Amino acid sequence: MPKTRVRPTLNEQLQAIVHAYMIEYGLEEVNLDDVAAWAVKMGLYQRQPKTMIQTAKEEIARALRAERHVDPQGRTVRTMHPVKIEGEQGALWEWVDMRTARPKRMRAAFSYRRQAIVADVLRHKTDVDSYNDNNRFGVQIPLFDYDFNKDVAESELPTNYDEEALGMGLDDLNEDLGNTHEEE
Repeated sequence: MPKTRVRPTLNEQLQAIVHAYMIEYGLEEVNLDDVAAWAVKMGLYQRQPKTMIQTAKEEIARALRAERHVDPQGRTVRTMHPVKIEGEQGALWEWVDMRTARPKRMRAAFSYRRQAIVADVLRHKTDVDSYNDNNRFGVQIPLFDYDFNKDVAESELPTNYDEEALGMGLDDLNEDLGNTHEEE
């Protein structure tokens, strides 16, 4: 016989707090600073403090996700990458430095990040579709282009241009655009 869940998950509890706040104040949009203060004041949010190890692990992971270095080609790239390792006691995450990591580890790390991107895109499309089907305004938000190759290519374009290399100075460009400012 399958187990029935008696107690809501933490996410469900937190979601209920937000919705209770919205009902209490008649809101359609919320600021999480206000919701959190209200939830604590009303005794709706009561959590056991994290251990020092839990806090350290979370902060270290956040710091590793933020760590960047400049590669030999001048690109700023993420240094440390998590790799999921399946073991006897379940999944474990190890962090590898991309400057020294073996290809198999980096392929696993990049594959994991790509899967997360795909999951985000799928959630995004489902949310847009649902909004389009159900919003009370009858509005259809156009579908988004999920081919990010154009965005990536555009981000790789130079942002600084040598005017002389282009064959014209700023004065020539202004004149071509009809932006002449003659002094009186």
